[in-house]
Amino acid sequence: MSLLEFKNFSIRLRGQKTSLFEPLSFHMDPGSLLILTGPNGSGKSTLLKFISGQRQSYEGNFQNHVPLEKVVFLPQVLRSQFLLPIQLNEISQLLPGESLYHVSEKSLWSHSSGGERQKTLLNLVFRKPADLILLDEPFNHLDQDAQSLLVSAMEKRMSQGTSFVLSSHSLEGFKNLNFQEISIRKNLNSEERSL
Repeated sequence: MSLLEFKNFSIRLRGQKTSLFEPLSFHMDPGSLLILTGPNGSGKSTLLKFISGQRQSYEGNFQNHVPLEKVVFLPQVLRSQFLLPIQLNEISQLLPGESLYHVSEKSLWSHSSGGERQKTLLNLVFRKPADLILLDEPFNHLDQDAQSLLVSAMEKRMSQGTSFVLSSHSLEGFKNLNFQEISIRKNLNSEERSL
């Protein structure tokens, strides 16, 4: 059975008369990788939010066979978000398990780089049991070694049956994995609106 099924699917943002992107049709099986590509503003992040349970109005058919408690979503982390007076290692240890990345023991979240923050949050994501992991631009702020480590961790989880949906502007880092690419094209009739 497919985990996710979309048929002639598109999202309509609140207050818009037309759909955000051209209709999509695809399905996703357990242990697979789906990469959403497309230009900025095409709807990649909005689709990930939708799959995570943050529902919008939509057109077409959508079926999710994964209970929401078995879905983990890591949105893009902007530098200005989450100003916390807590150390990175304290955040990484919120859930039991092995860390994917080593993070500084003394570094405060509020004074850390985007890469250190991304690694800290990815540590949490990979400690959670999940059937479906959603990652919005997971390579943001990561150097080449950190990207390679992430791809290896994804491959291991996929071999255990976990599926991934992620957004990316480049497929380069994933070329050694078996994946399905879904190119999202903005609906040319959609109203211009910032996401």
